[in-house]
Parts: sequence; structure tokens; C-alpha cells
Amino acid sequence: GLAFVDTPGVGGLGQPHLSATLGLLPDADALLMVSDTSQEFTAPELTFIRQAVEICPVATIVATKADLYPHWREIVAANSAHLQRARVTTPVTPVSSALRTHALALNDKELNDESNFPAIIKFLTDKVLSRENDRIKDEVVTEIHAAAEHLMLAVSTELAAINDPDTIEHIKAELERKKDDAQNALQQNALWQQVLGDGIADLTADVDHDLRNRFRNITAHTERIIDGCDPTQHWAEIGAELENVVATAVGDNFVWAHQRAEALAAEVARNFVEAGLDSVELAEIKARDMGGGLGEFNPVARLESEPIRAGHKVITGMRGSYGGMVMFGMLTSLAGLGMFNPLSLGAGLVLGRKAYKEDMENRMLRVRGEAKMNVRRFVDDVSFAVGKESRDRLRNIQRHLRDHYRGIANQITRSLNESLQATMAAAQIEAGERDNRVRELERQLNILRQVVDNAVKLTPALAQ
Repeated sequence: GLAFVDTPGVGGLGQPHLSATLGLLPDADALLMVSDTSQEFTAPELTFIRQAVEICPVATIVATKADLYPHWREIVAANSAHLQRARVTTPVTPVSSALRTHALALNDKELNDESNFPAIIKFLTDKVLSRENDRIKDEVVTEIHAAAEHLMLAVSTELAAINDPDTIEHIKAELERKKDDAQNALQQNALWQQVLGDGIADLTADVDHDLRNRFRNITAHTERIIDGCDPTQHWAEIGAELENVVATAVGDNFVWAHQRAEALAAEVARNFVEAGLDSVELAEIKARDMGGGLGEFNPVARLESEPIRAGHKVITGMRGSYGGMVMFGMLTSLAGLGMFNPLSLGAGLVLGRKAYKEDMENRMLRVRGEAKMNVRRFVDDVSFAVGKESRDRLRNIQRHLRDHYRGIANQITRSLNESLQATMAAAQIEAGERDNRVRELERQLNILRQVVDNAVKLTPALAQ
């Protein structure tokens, strides 16, 4: 059966749920991205689609409410163009749930086809269910293929030793060499393990530096925005944009780390082969092996300062102007003028304006400082949580690669030990038993070859 997970939306003004949604994708076999046909993709939606298909490539975009908006065809075409420019090959499937409901109620096949729901069912059947069945089949066939090849090694070496007794010493020497190579690969100081350790250390440092660099740029950009406006008037927009770009940066960092981990797995495999082991299965780095703990972030803290009101502006101006009028009124009263005269009133207006301007500037500096502190606190909280999760993911990758290649080395060592024992037994076989043993080994070898050939036919990737 199928299990569906309905995640929070990611296309609004702020998308604090994007990271949580992205963290669920490693455990998903397929992605259904739902976006109605009322408008074209937003920038957050395109960003999410780009990140999501790199982690979960089996995906389709469901354009809903095709019955509600008469221009849905233009919207679908525009969205397809956006995806093409972003180099995303995910198809767009327009559907109408209203038509689907009527079709089921009326048992109308034509109306059901018009709703385009059969396209979604076909996607789930062909791309999800059959893909899961194919994956299980490939895993079983691969295991059978590997077991047959290891058995062929023991049978073929024993058969060669019986057919050509003069080459027994040469065969034993070759098997001993391969056995030593396999055992050397199991040592803690093996080259591939050094490459793995150094690669993980470099990857951890690079991923951490990439994340810090993204956050530094985000913080600097947000602070420039704060310096150019009154944060109390635009804090909601600033906070939404900050949550948006931080979530995007975390997602990009996660995807980049996954790609680098795959490259590291290939590099370790090359060194493993260079250590002398012939048949090495490349470790598959699944996104779920990296963990998916990109939890939901707490939103940006509220700005405590409130927008200044007209009454406060009037009181601030009056406070400054009153002191100016009194001071200049007392000076001009010595010259025989009254306390309130044109000079004292003018001085009061000038000083009142100056006091008002200074108060506004001080207040703006204080508000902007508080806004920047909230931004830095939010980015620091996200960096602290994501940094820990990132290090945990990379440690899981290291353990996964280490266990994978250790298992291969152990398996090869066992096969070589069995081959050595078979070779030594072949050297001691009596002449009368030789023909019977040759026939039995040839029969076994023929069966194993058929198993290997059939496995390759069922899974062509094994031929590589």
C-alpha cells in the first residue's frame, strides 16, 4: 500500500516549515508537490522544488483547481517554463478534484478522464509502486549475484588445480596475495580508511564553513535592510523574508552535503580497489542515511519597540521648544522685551525641531539595534541547531561507509580462505576420484554461471 504524509505549505510570505518539510523527504519514495492554478510559482516554491527533487527525484507537480480558474492552461505553461529555466524536469499535472468527485458519483469515465486524476494514479502505479518492487527485486538479485560469484571463485580454483596440478603453487600464491590484500584492507591504517577519515573531516569543515558563510551573508543583507527603513513599520516583512532565506540556505546546505557525501563514497571505493580488491560494490549514500532532522525553526522574535505616535512627537517637540523659549525669553527680558517675543518663539521652534530630530535619531538607532539583535539571535539559534544535526549526519555517513567496505573485505577474505582450502584439497585428491570430482565441479560451475548470467539479465546494472 501507500502511506501519504501531508506536510505544511512552503510557498507563503514566510516559510518556517520549509526545513521541516525538506527533512521528511529523505524517507519518501516520491514527492507530490501541490500548487493551485490561481498564480504562477512563487520564488519560495521554485526554491523548494529545486531542492526537493535533488533529494527525492521521483516527483510530480499537481496543479489543482483547474476547474476554478479559466486561465489554468496559461498558468501551467508558465510554470513549466519556470521549471525548464531552473533545469528541473519534473512534470506538471493539472487536475480537478470537483470533476473527479462528480465522475465518481455519476460513474462517468469520460468525466473522470477530464479530471486528469488517472494521470496521478498512473504516476503512483508506475513510478512509485513498481519502482519499490523493482528496488526489492534488484536487491535480491544483487545478493544472489554476489553469492554466486564468491562460490564460483572456490569452485573454479579447485577445478583449475585438479586439471593442472603443476599450477597449484601458483594458484595458492595468487590466493595468498589476494587474502593478504583483503586483510590489509581491514586494518585500521588501510589507505581507504585514511581517505574516509580525511574526507569526512574535510567535508565537515566545508559544510560548516558553507553554512556559516550563507548565514553571514544573510545577516549582513538583513542588517542593510534594517538600516534603510523603520523596523517598527516593516518588521513583519523583514522577519518573513529572514525566515525564508534562512530556510532556503539550510536546505541548499543539506543538498550540497548530500552530493559531497556521494562523491566521497566514490573516492573511497576507488582507493579500496587500488588496495588490491577486485570486485567492490559502491556504497549507496541515501539521503535517509544522512538523517532528516531538519527541525522546524522558532520564528523571529517580536520587536518590542512600537511605532511612534503623533502625541509622542508633539510632546517631544514641545519639551525642546519650551526650554528654548524660556532661555531666550529670559535673555531678551533683560533688554526690556517680554518673555514671549518673536526671538524667543523662533529660538523655541529651532531648538524644539533639533530636540525632536535628535530624539527620533536616538530612538531609530535603539530600534535598529534591537532589530539587529533579534536577527543575530535567530540566525545564531538556527546555526547552533543545524550545525549539530549536520555533524551527526556526517558521522552517520562515515559509519555507513566504514561498515559497508569492512563487510566487503570480510566477505572476500572468507571466500579466499575457502578457495585456499579447496585448492589444497585438490592437491591431495586421488587419481581415481579426480574424474568424478572434475565432473561435479564442472556441473556446479555451470549452474553458478547460469545464475550469474540470469542475474545480469534481470539487473543489467550488474554487468558494469
